[in-house]
Amino acid sequence: MIAAPERMPTVTKSTEPDPEELLGYAQISELTGMAVKNLRTYRSTGRLPAPDDPNPIPDRPRWKRATIEHWWVNRPRRGRPPKYMRPPPPSA
Repeated sequence: MIAAPERMPTVTKSTEPDPEELLGYAQISELTGMAVKNLRTYRSTGRLPAPDDPNPIPDRPRWKRATIEHWWVNRPRRGRPPKYMRPPPPSA
């Protein structure tokens, strides 16, 4: 009689993205909703952080997901900052 094969354990992927994952312009565009052209402009004008890639290709820089997420939340914007970013009023 032949024994039934053992079941293989199920491998589940973490739903959390890897903060060390390297992202190129296309992935950053998907993540932020910004056009690739605008991201390239941001980099050339110094408004995007320096690439994190340890082995960079000159025309294909890559950044860690954590770097981009931090930049996206803290980037300067036009107009008045939202209330949660304003300093508290001086107490009397």
